[in-house]
Amino acid sequence: MFDEDTQSDSGIRLSSPMFYALIVIALALVIGAWTIGYQRGNKAGKEEMSQLVDDQPVVRPMDTGTQPDPIMNQPVVNQPTQNTPTTNPNTNPTPNQANSTAQQPTGAGILSASGYLTSDPREPGLNYLVLATLNAEQAANAISFMYSHSVAVIGVPVVDSRARGANNPSRYTLYSLGVAIPGNQWSAMSSARMQHQRQIADLGARWQAEQRGASDFSQTNWEKFDP
Repeated sequence: MFDEDTQSDSGIRLSSPMFYALIVIALALVIGAWTIGYQRGNKAGKEEMSQLVDDQPVVRPMDTGTQPDPIMNQPVVNQPTQNTPTTNPNTNPTPNQANSTAQQPTGAGILSASGYLTSDPREPGLNYLVLATLNAEQAANAISFMYSHSVAVIGVPVVDSRARGANNPSRYTLYSLGVAIPGNQWSAMSSARMQHQRQIADLGARWQAEQRGASDFSQTNWEKFDP
């Protein structure tokens, strides 16, 4: 029955192969039209979605091991709460630290870099260089500074028996123990005397500049110890 010619309403007779060809062409046109429409609709939908997505802020997940820094906008790694020392303790104190006990004199003894002395270390009959007479705090600081530069200095209290608190002197006269000159060698040791005076003046200038010392020890004199 499919081999017979098909007659349309217009009176045109179509053969079976041509009829099937027309059906195939029609189906192809329908499928093509649907495909084109789908592609256009998909493209329009993507463009609309991209516009919506661009208008929204992008939120990124935060690392659970960090905290955001509001200033630098950079993650700050959580640090352990263990207390660690920022500086290493100094087990070997410097001469200034070792002689801190001489910074606040409270008695009437001889002031030295190692503390108070019960007896005067000077030998009778010898001449010692007198640096200056300073208050207790300045004297202690000068003695410590000189000791740190290998010069031994003592502070002899200036006691006024007429004043109140005579057992707690407020002023000390500084003597250098670096050079002691016998009276009979005064001329022979002139070079040593001048050299020691220059050394004391140089250190005095440094003490005054570095630690605001009360004197630069440029006006010194020799004095014979006669207890």
